[in-house]
Amino acid sequence: MLSSAPNETSYTQVAKILISSVDLSGPEISFNGTGFSAPNSVAVASFGGVDADYTVVVSDTLVTATWRSTGVAAITAKPVLSFISSSDPN
Repeated sequence: MLSSAPNETSYTQVAKILISSVDLSGPEISFNGTGFSAPNSVAVASFGGVDADYTVVVSDTLVTATWRSTGVAAITAKPVLSFISSSDPN
């Protein structure tokens, strides 16, 4: 009799990330805080369910996200900043 174990995913926090403020200017949202230079990570931002065209880690304290093709939607929503391991196979 064969049995299959469920797929397991583990996550390791590699850095403490704190967002202290978020600023909107035209098609760009700036995330200010600390811990943004997480090793082997890629930053991804979204707003109202729409991913930014570009998300750039400028420094350990600043990430900018740009919605060049759509602009930032004029809705009430919270911006989301995520860091994804660059070694993630998905």
